[in-house]
Amino acid sequence: MVPIFDGTARIINEATEEGVPVFNIIAEGATESQRLAFIGQDATSAGKQIGEFIAKKMDGKGKLGVITGYFGATQHTQRMNGALEYLKANSPDIQIVGPFENKDKAESAYSLVQDMMTANPDLSMVYVTAGGPFGAAKAVKDLNLTGKVGVVGFDHTPDNIQYLKTGEMVGLLDQAPYQQALDSSVMLYNYIVAGQEPPAKVIPVTGKLLTPDDAK
Repeated sequence: MVPIFDGTARIINEATEEGVPVFNIIAEGATESQRLAFIGQDATSAGKQIGEFIAKKMDGKGKLGVITGYFGATQHTQRMNGALEYLKANSPDIQIVGPFENKDKAESAYSLVQDMMTANPDLSMVYVTAGGPFGAAKAVKDLNLTGKVGVVGFDHTPDNIQYLKTGEMVGLLDQAPYQQALDSSVMLYNYIVAGQEPPAKVIPVTGKLLTPDDAK
């Protein structure tokens, strides 16, 4: 399961109590469940990693637009707060514009960036915590702001990588999705057929933060 939202813990617990093993990947809700194990990225730490990158890229000052996926998604909130708390503590001169919600839609991120630029023509960077960062990057390109406004987000998908190559996206953090999907499938299989427990209840993965230089 990929339990992005709170409320899934009850369903996971019901399945577990009926003898159905549940393996969580990618994200978890705020309420702990009886799942067999979780493999994924620590969302708060990932947000902090992004925050450190943003602070360096913005030289500790300027305006940062923030777009989250869903306000009710624990993972998205942790990614956002991990970055914002780091910036508040270490780069207080960076002014936050938002946050806004794009519901993981690229077209919404596109419109939000246009609106942010209209209200804040001195905006220098946009952080998209979840889905659709390439929509924000497309808005930067269409506004002829490549090299002036950068987008930072998650996932090394083809849609995102194309804008990393052309410079609208300046930072892109991976979640190691192949590792999560493969390893969880193998561990769940071993549990079902051999009764072998996963090595831990929480199995962390780390991603790589790519820049335009890495994409060339």
